[in-house]
Amino acid sequence: MSEINRLLAFDPDAFKQEARDRVFMHVGRALNEWNRVEELTSVLFHRLLLCGAYAISSAAFYSIVSFSTRTSIMRETANWYFRYSGFEAELNLILSHLDRLAGRRNSVAHAVCYDKTLGLLPSGYLSRREMDFKLMYQEIYRNRDFTLTIPDIAKLQLDCLYMQIWLLRFLERSYGWHTWLSKRPELHLHRVARYVHPANEPSQTPQIAGLLPPP
Repeated sequence: MSEINRLLAFDPDAFKQEARDRVFMHVGRALNEWNRVEELTSVLFHRLLLCGAYAISSAAFYSIVSFSTRTSIMRETANWYFRYSGFEAELNLILSHLDRLAGRRNSVAHAVCYDKTLGLLPSGYLSRREMDFKLMYQEIYRNRDFTLTIPDIAKLQLDCLYMQIWLLRFLERSYGWHTWLSKRPELHLHRVARYVHPANEPSQTPQIAGLLPPP
């Protein structure tokens, strides 16, 4: 408790509020761009489900807290939705980039803004996987660098903008496939099912406890 009390005892007026405000401004911008990425990802999720009402698919999408779980569901669904479309490889690449981008977003969104104790120099965001305040204080006091600087946060914002463009273009280019598939989903899914689970030849049908007739 003594370490925490010493950390809380610092005079907040000594901190450079302008520098902290700059960090908060960049964080807000980056997270705002990520929200747009998440919204476009929910549109892609809606298409993969062939759902008629966006309100239903978006409710399912946002009810899943883990973003990696969302992309895992989308990968499994895309194995059926995009089969024979020519978009499979690009979608897997998009989902891989989304997973990495989500990890960087989490580092920014769940970090703590702090100032180094030596000289009270504004240092940015302290990125920790667990909120252990005693360890956090020790890292700051020992002047160890676990920070996300403003250039790191600005790079996240820029990458989110690039991802938005990629998702928009992908949704536009794959719209023709979506239109075709929406009109004949049973035909497509039957073709995919035959490819994934080919029918056994009569001679290969297993005989289980004599219940099945011989070939």
